[in-house]
Amino acid sequence: MNQVVALSRMRFSGYARSQRVLAPVLASLALLAVLQVGGAASAVDAYGVSAVGLFGIFAWQAKLSLDTEPDAQRQLSYLAVGSARREVAAGLLAAGITAAPTLLVGMVAPWVTGTIEGPLTVGEIIGAIGFGIWVHLVSALPAVAVGAFASRAVTRTRGWGVTLLVGASVLVLVLGLNGAGPLRWLVPQIVGAIKAGNDGNLVAGLVITVHAVVWSGLFFVAYLVLRARRR
Repeated sequence: MNQVVALSRMRFSGYARSQRVLAPVLASLALLAVLQVGGAASAVDAYGVSAVGLFGIFAWQAKLSLDTEPDAQRQLSYLAVGSARREVAAGLLAAGITAAPTLLVGMVAPWVTGTIEGPLTVGEIIGAIGFGIWVHLVSALPAVAVGAFASRAVTRTRGWGVTLLVGASVLVLVLGLNGAGPLRWLVPQIVGAIKAGNDGNLVAGLVITVHAVVWSGLFFVAYLVLRARRR
């Protein structure tokens, strides 16, 4: 476990120090600035729109994190930890950590821009923050899975990686709408989470959470299988 943490820390540090980190950071700030200046809205709507918009950013950051390490260095990392599973786990952990700062920005942005309608009671503020964390996690977990699946170690070429990344992000937006019917369950229900939040439907929230975890798990398993074959 210590080896996994140490390797993930090294990989995240390498990503954070690289210039690759700038593009998604600037994109997320610009995106949130656009999304959160459309007028006053409820906390559910403000956080829901943020989570939907940041899906592509979460995935992009995860991919960049996994692509930062050169292929030769990745092989050395595998030899250093002595296990393919530990090496892959360290990469996924580092990729997941990249979502944390963006998630934090997504949580703060609606308050800074004054988008959330007020005044709110202490209980309402706590509820709003709880919903915000949940809906962003429902977005971030599947996004990291997509970013990992689109990484160079799996797709081999930048073109296929970008195509997968953009295609998945677009499908989440298009199929996630209620008008997509049963097809919407082919993607994480980030848009559905907004409706569940507005309705106060805890059962729907639980279903959406389980769906996001299972959906992400399938992508992670596929990633592990392909990584094992293409080492």
